[in-house]
Order: sequence, then structure tokens, then C-alpha cells
Amino acid sequence: MKSTFVSSIVLLAGQAAAHMAITYPPPLRSKQNPFAAQDIDYSITSPLSASGSDFPCKGTLSLLGTAAASPVATWQAGQQYNMTITGGANHNGGSCQASLSFDSGKTFTVIHSYIGNCPVAGTSSLTFTLPADTPSAKDALFAWTWFNNVGNRELYVHPALLILAMAMLILLPQLHELRRHYHHRRRRQRFHPLQQPSPDLQGQHRQRLQHCRGI
Repeated sequence: MKSTFVSSIVLLAGQAAAHMAITYPPPLRSKQNPFAAQDIDYSITSPLSASGSDFPCKGTLSLLGTAAASPVATWQAGQQYNMTITGGANHNGGSCQASLSFDSGKTFTVIHSYIGNCPVAGTSSLTFTLPADTPSAKDALFAWTWFNNVGNRELYVHPALLILAMAMLILLPQLHELRRHYHHRRRRQRFHPLQQPSPDLQGQHRQRLQHCRGI
């Protein structure tokens, strides 16, 4: 009996160590989230309930609109970012996704998938590019999702609140440079106008074109 009890404790400890969590951007109710205050989810590494009762975000969406759901990062469309995942083991990897929601978590759009060997054991960083056509938002949700490879069929979802800026903000410096280059060329053309071909050369070109047209 004692041996069985000890074995159960070891098994549970191993399962707890196997779970993973995203630490950046810090999700809602994470101890890494500076706005979580005392409302910390110390079982954040656990998967969603098999009953579906806490789908899709383990009840954290109820925090939206409160100080605990303040944005933790500002991202711009078209730029590359990363998410950091940590944990003791990884259920032999699986499939991960980076997703965005603009309707308070009712729907999510996958912007990048990592098929196989995701996540790796320990701490890892996954990079992705925020699509250039991502709309701006003051309260967009970014979510890391993970379907484990071995063990019980489980789903892990960790949402983080972000401020998203449109790609146009990134293009403005480039637009300024294009304008500067354009005005610089205009100034040069005022002092060094382009030479027009001589009448003789124009006639030669016209004859060649007529000859080609006749062929």
C-alpha cells in the first residue's frame, strides 16, 4: 500500500513537471504578468479541462476590461517577434500555434504553426512574423496553443493582451526617405536638365521604328 502511494506521488510529480507554459509575452494570471497582482494561476501549466468547461482560455477572459488585463506589449504589423516557453518536459513535443483574437477571445486566427517537436524541453524561443495586414487594436489577444504528442490528448492555451499597430507606422520613415530622394532629384534636374536627342537622332530612330514595323 505504501509503495503504491509513493509511486502515485512520483507519477503525479512527473506529470506536473511535464507541463509547459509561455512566459513571454506574459499571459493573463501569470506570475510573470506585472498586472496580475494577487490573482495568480499557480496551475497555469495545466491543460484545459477535458470537459471543455474552461475552454478556450481557462476562464481568464473574464478579466478583459479590468486592470489585470492591461496590455503587456506593443507590436507592429510586419515585424518579427518571439514567444518564450518554459517547462520541465514536453510530452515529446507536439504542435504549437501562435494566434490572434480581435473579438475578446470568441475566435482566434492562427498566424504561425510549428508542426512537430514543439515545444522542446527546458526554455525555448519561437519566432514568427506578425502579418503585414494585421489591423491595429488596443486590446488584441495573442495566444500560444499546444497539442501534446504523447500522453493524454490535451490542449494548452495561454492568452496575453497586446496593443497592435498597423504596418503603416513602419512605412512612414521609408516614405519620408522616398520623398527626400524625390525632391533631391528634382533639385538636380533644375541645374542639370536632361539633354533632348538631336533632330537627326530622332529621325534615325523614327526610320528604324518604321522599318521594324514594315517587317
